[in-house]
Amino acid sequence: MTALAVAVVVAVAGSILVVLPGGWGAGDRERPGAETVGAVPECADAVLVAVPGARQVPGGSTSPGPTLTAYVEPVVAAAEAVGRSVTTAVVAADTLPPTALRGRGTPRTPAERAVTRAAWKTWRSSVPGLVTSIGSTIAAAVAACPDQLVYLVGHSQGAEAVHRYLNQADASLPPRTVAVVLVGDPARVSGSRGRIIGDPAAPRAAEGVSARRSWRPTPAVPDPDWHAPLVSVCTRGDVACDLGPTRFRTAQQIHRRYSAAAGSARLATLATRHGTRLALWPKPLTGQQVEGQAGLLMNQRVRVKVADQARAALRFAATSALPSGLRLTARGVLSGTPAQTGTFEVGYTVRNSTSADVARKMPGSLTVTVVAGARSEVSSGGRHTCQLRGNGTVWCWGANFYGQLGTGDHTGGPTPRQVGAATDWTQVSAGGMHTCGVRENGTLWCWGLNYRGQLGTGGRQDKTKPVRVGTASDWVSVASGWVHTCATRADGSAWCWGDNDYGQLGAGSQKDQYLPVRVRRGLVWSEIAAGGWHTCGVTQAGAAYCWGRNIKGQLGDGTDTVRINPARVGDASDWVTVQPAWTHTCGLKVSGALLCWGGNEGGQLGGSNGFGGSPTPQPLPGERLWSAVDTGVNFSCALDTDRRLWCWGTGRFGQLGDTERTNDPVPMFEDRQWSQLELGWLFGCGLADASSTPSCWGTDETGELGPTGTRPSPRGAATSSDGFGFTLVSFNVLGSNHTSPRKDAGEFSPARIRSEWSIDHLRSVRAGIVGFQELQRDQLGWFTQGAGSRYAVWPGDSQGGRGLQTTIAWRRDVWRRVAQDLVPIPFIAQTRYMPLVQLQHRATGRKIWVMNIHNAPQDHQSQRNTAVRREIKRLKRVVGRGQPVFLLGDFNERQRAFCEITGKLGLVAPRGGSYSGGRCYPPSGKLRVDWIYGSKDVAFSRYREDRTPLVKLMTDHAVLRVRVRVP
Repeated sequence: MTALAVAVVVAVAGSILVVLPGGWGAGDRERPGAETVGAVPECADAVLVAVPGARQVPGGSTSPGPTLTAYVEPVVAAAEAVGRSVTTAVVAADTLPPTALRGRGTPRTPAERAVTRAAWKTWRSSVPGLVTSIGSTIAAAVAACPDQLVYLVGHSQGAEAVHRYLNQADASLPPRTVAVVLVGDPARVSGSRGRIIGDPAAPRAAEGVSARRSWRPTPAVPDPDWHAPLVSVCTRGDVACDLGPTRFRTAQQIHRRYSAAAGSARLATLATRHGTRLALWPKPLTGQQVEGQAGLLMNQRVRVKVADQARAALRFAATSALPSGLRLTARGVLSGTPAQTGTFEVGYTVRNSTSADVARKMPGSLTVTVVAGARSEVSSGGRHTCQLRGNGTVWCWGANFYGQLGTGDHTGGPTPRQVGAATDWTQVSAGGMHTCGVRENGTLWCWGLNYRGQLGTGGRQDKTKPVRVGTASDWVSVASGWVHTCATRADGSAWCWGDNDYGQLGAGSQKDQYLPVRVRRGLVWSEIAAGGWHTCGVTQAGAAYCWGRNIKGQLGDGTDTVRINPARVGDASDWVTVQPAWTHTCGLKVSGALLCWGGNEGGQLGGSNGFGGSPTPQPLPGERLWSAVDTGVNFSCALDTDRRLWCWGTGRFGQLGDTERTNDPVPMFEDRQWSQLELGWLFGCGLADASSTPSCWGTDETGELGPTGTRPSPRGAATSSDGFGFTLVSFNVLGSNHTSPRKDAGEFSPARIRSEWSIDHLRSVRAGIVGFQELQRDQLGWFTQGAGSRYAVWPGDSQGGRGLQTTIAWRRDVWRRVAQDLVPIPFIAQTRYMPLVQLQHRATGRKIWVMNIHNAPQDHQSQRNTAVRREIKRLKRVVGRGQPVFLLGDFNERQRAFCEITGKLGLVAPRGGSYSGGRCYPPSGKLRVDWIYGSKDVAFSRYREDRTPLVKLMTDHAVLRVRVRVP
């Protein structure tokens, strides 16, 4: 009896999930790791049914075998490239190899004589069972996911089974079929209409072994009514699909050869075309929210994903009742003037009208909310945004890795989604990766990341839906910070909870609190605002206080001392609001004067004093009066009394419009008047022109700008030649994996923010060449976005991740890369690759070599020894050949590294020390594990090991830099 098994293999972002027989739904899935769960779709866009044969896999296998893998993997990759997902279902049986077809003669006998009818019947005995399993597999897939499209691919006996299944399939299959591929089809009939390819391709009149040996050959496919592309992969002389005079040995070898290089490449090319084809079917976006106001004209397009060339051919039709006054046009525009308020679920279908081949109607739905114009406010968090709408509902969009959108899942993006069903919210505050809000009954609710207790629930478990904070019902306002939260109550008391490493809770200690604790008694607060690691508030008497981390003077008390209790900002009592960010703070006074203090690396304090910081409030110069202010990462924005928007500081992502960096306020969106303003980390949002829809600008990496945001391209600084002197920098950036939540977030800021500070720091020291260590792919992406017009990098992720963590960057306008290499070294349990580049100075034509390294840490001495030997061996091939050589990075060694490098390569360290007469003389003083070395014939000057306050926020290493002059 032939053993049959069906397995479903779901490819998701680099992981493989296997579903064994017994069910198709999501409940039957083996659960992946937590980081992958949210990526697994409930229903993929298509199912690819793969039926292997020729004994390439045993019955019960979950692999499609080498031949079909050459088709399956590119299909999945191509589909993912156009934003679609494919589930692969493998129907496997115990099949026989092509050698079993020989019933007489020798291997030299012509195949058409060697193959007997008896041998053929035995060889293809698995086919009837495979046909049945194909049918049940497709039926189960379609029943579980009615909108799913279908690929069919078979090899050898599996190809005949697919062929025979298509001959008996009902009419419901063709309209949902993306493509069919038959590799070595034994049931091939002379003159079949499908395309035929091979190496070389068999003639169109070729007949398969089943067609030749069966008394009743199966009909040809495709039949005249078939629309989807069908490709027969058959090489001339193949014993299975082109039975003829070819010697049997050669004929069966041809049948085995489809997984070889040439055959695999043909299948991959075909698969890429078929995978991309999936984008011809429109895919309605889930969770669409459309908002309008009763009595006001609406004109919004329904959003679907589809290939650009097919977009004009889309045709829409409503399948459910629309709100009174609205209609859905055939082109997908929801238009009209709604006459009733409420929330309506609208169903529709969309199809590609190009041809019958892709005309299957794809169902979708959207939520239409019609509100009466009323109050509204927007809150910008770390990488997400929330809005309190006029009907008392809260909607959020953007990043949702930890449930900070409050929608009960981890699905993020630019489409606003409602938080629960409550319609009585009075305030919402988006924090770093969590959100909180207050309702009309005075209750306080929080959701999202909770690993430091920032939700105030008494525990540390993340919540994807709102959970109530305590039992009090007199909360007035709430402010969500990076990893802590503060709120005020009706009696004027202020309470904080969460991360307290620097006393940012203001409760007289540095111990984390999982429940609200009261901020200093005796003060009656009118407002409180939570920043990165510090908090500020204004009392009802008009006095301003700040507390928490103070490394850049951001508390405004004239010191850089950490404060675990509120510290007074000056002695005035005329403050209206004080808004903390990460390293700076700004406040507004009753007079309309605006003052800022703290760090000023990007010009975020404003004013005419350059980019130096201040531990005390400094007024923004000029006669303009201000009505609102807020702060982001190294930038600030404010509204003047004419309700015009102005911003200053760092703006490489469009935070300042077309200006990258300025300490003078620049006007933004001059055609609008604003009623509210709030900044996130690297973006801002507000309400303009009495609109109930927020306007947002700046970075849009996770959809934080929403569906109506302005998304300018990253802006690079203007370039200029440095001459043939340059600044060389070694920078261990502290990988993002070290500062993700539940890591060292209390000590260091999130990697996204550290990346911005890194770019500002490199710009401030005029870095010409930089060797990064520990660089992760997300940090590389942020660096490229923020500084890509100024710097080129290698290897980055160009080598599939090899060398990524030790990427080298250089000024594009000064250098060009002419050669490169990667040196493999052992690193704990893996092999890492250290990059070596040859750069040519554009102005002079001179060339230099730069190697950047990061050797194994701590007690892995033998690995470091091996690494240094390999690095020295590679550099010996370029040292002493007239081109300067530089070696830099994290050696994870002090004196030993110095003696090895200076003794065996003859390089020198700008840090000092020497090697002569066979003896090593290391530099005096405290030695670090980071080093810079260079050729003796270059001049070093202004060597620094930076551990400035800003560097300490970015990394646990010193940032090394030195000025180099090449004679």
